[in-house]
Amino acid sequence: SLPKPEKRVSHIMIIRENYESDDAFNSRVEEVTNNFESSTFAELVNKFTEDDGTKEADGDLGFTDGQIFPEPFESRISSLNVNEINSEPIFYESNAHFLYVTEINATEIASYEDKKSDLENEIKQIKFEEKITEISENFEGSSAAFETFMELYNLPNKLNTEKTYTDLSNLQIADIVFGANLNNWSEILKVDDDEFILAFITDIQESFQDDFTSVKEKARELLEAKLKDAYIEEIFASDEEVDLSNTFFASKFSLKNVEVEQFLDIDRSTSLFSENQVAELFTTDKIGVVQKRLIGTDLFIFQITKRNPGSLDRISEEERASFILESNGLKFQSLLEELQKSYTLKDSLKINNNTTQI
Repeated sequence: SLPKPEKRVSHIMIIRENYESDDAFNSRVEEVTNNFESSTFAELVNKFTEDDGTKEADGDLGFTDGQIFPEPFESRISSLNVNEINSEPIFYESNAHFLYVTEINATEIASYEDKKSDLENEIKQIKFEEKITEISENFEGSSAAFETFMELYNLPNKLNTEKTYTDLSNLQIADIVFGANLNNWSEILKVDDDEFILAFITDIQESFQDDFTSVKEKARELLEAKLKDAYIEEIFASDEEVDLSNTFFASKFSLKNVEVEQFLDIDRSTSLFSENQVAELFTTDKIGVVQKRLIGTDLFIFQITKRNPGSLDRISEEERASFILESNGLKFQSLLEELQKSYTLKDSLKINNNTTQI
């Protein structure tokens, strides 16, 4: 069920102890009642209310969801619409109150047309995941014929004759391929929410060894890439305070040809940084603090020394909402990275900005 709408309420308060007798008090209450037809509620507040705490705010008490004020108040408020005054006073703890609903903040229900695209995508995703589950149950690890799979799921016939000796530099793909037998289906590897890999082993090539000279450069590249990844992770995980200077990196991390650059007056449209780097620079709220971010296989180390105020008039509401969503996702991703360092969590934990709400 939808939550009850919140109502913003103002009041006029007549305090009994300010009057010598009940007659004088009741006379003042009646005077307020008689003025409703000829004055606005704000004018009546300014003229009559004895609640000094809300007088300057036209009697504003704020929002209620039906559980903020005493029951007699809430009961009356529930029957009032926006711009409707409770002309009959409520007597509570000897004082008289007149209530006025100035605003209703109801939960908006999106129309079907507004949600149609999202619903269609969600249905497609559900059907896709159901299909993946079906494939997993029927084929994963089985020796069912390759042609059976092609016919069942109506895939192009040309795939029947294509054979590829796959590049297995991707370790996850290598694991599922080498874990499957000849003429068998592998386990399913989830690459992303909308991408899965299922391999059918049609042939096995005999292992061979190349002459070292012919593979030397390739081996060097692979080894350097592996060492680079390990070293970057080591620097990222290091708790040592980082000084953004050329000498610091050369002395502490044995890096060559280090150059620390300073950029002034950078905005989101800059071409000096990648899209992911720009996102990191403009979502962090830390000034004067050296920060480290893993972006793909690269380590981005930066420090924001100053921020210039921007103009909200330069961006649309849609862009602003997109920036906020992107910022929340990146902050959450940064939190996960800290948890990964502290508790040795899986490196594959990621945040999808399209689905994550913070």
